[in-house]
Amino acid sequence: MRKLIAILASALAVAFAGCITDTSGIAVEKGKMTVYNQRLAAHMSLTHHLRRDTKTGFIHVQAVLQNADYSDIQFQYRFEWYDADGMLIEETSPMWHTARVHGKDRKVLEGVSESRQAADFRLVIRAL
Repeated sequence: MRKLIAILASALAVAFAGCITDTSGIAVEKGKMTVYNQRLAAHMSLTHHLRRDTKTGFIHVQAVLQNADYSDIQFQYRFEWYDADGMLIEETSPMWHTARVHGKDRKVLEGVSESRQAADFRLVIRAL
């Protein structure tokens, strides 16, 4: 019985450890790109991004990704919005969006903050 409990405890520990790892592959924050997944970053790069404050008080962001490979890359992305104090604005962090960039092609990702309180953003990209 003790062996069974030890085996189950080990299995649960492994399962939960897999749940708390960072799922992002590439993150763009404060104009800098952070790579969490070297394989994804070897095939896809951020060429540039633009940020504009709209007349109505929202933030509009465009980010251009370049596929360095000849094959298509399917990925997911989302924009996270932060207030002036650097706190995540929870209600504006949408679900992941699925996208594809074709071989040797570029993909423009766009996001507009849903809150006028947004002062900064983070673009998170993960491989599928």
